[in-house]
Amino acid sequence: MSMTIDKSGRIARLVQFSRTPSRNHIAFVTQCDDDFCFVDVGLALSMKIEDILSDRRLSLKAQDYLNDLLNTNVFDSNVIGPYLAIKNIGILFEPQLHIDIEALFNKWSQNIFLIVDMGRGSIAQDKFFLGQQTDHYSVDLHELNYIVLK
Repeated sequence: MSMTIDKSGRIARLVQFSRTPSRNHIAFVTQCDDDFCFVDVGLALSMKIEDILSDRRLSLKAQDYLNDLLNTNVFDSNVIGPYLAIKNIGILFEPQLHIDIEALFNKWSQNIFLIVDMGRGSIAQDKFFLGQQTDHYSVDLHELNYIVLK
């Protein structure tokens, strides 16, 4: 479901969605709300791995850095409870890092609310596309409960 709504309307939809009985709660947003603390995954992760790009254990180390980054950026909201808000997620699609983004979305949306800034991405037919609608940079959302807020 996609619609353009004002800030208070987006918050109301997040609250309503957070109360639905579901294993996952993911909100894809087209703009970072100042009500939530977004972590810039691309910037933070690239800074951590820039010196180890030729390391044969790059993907393992990147996964460890990513888990640490996400664990330290879970916040509590008085309207939706615990949440993780992420932006600039293009780095997660880098083939060298071998990150299973679908599993990451699933894991991080089970016990907390996951808010993903779509950037220039889009959602069509239960797939999140990082940019243009190609399968190469997409995440299957069929098994995940999500909303899109514009």
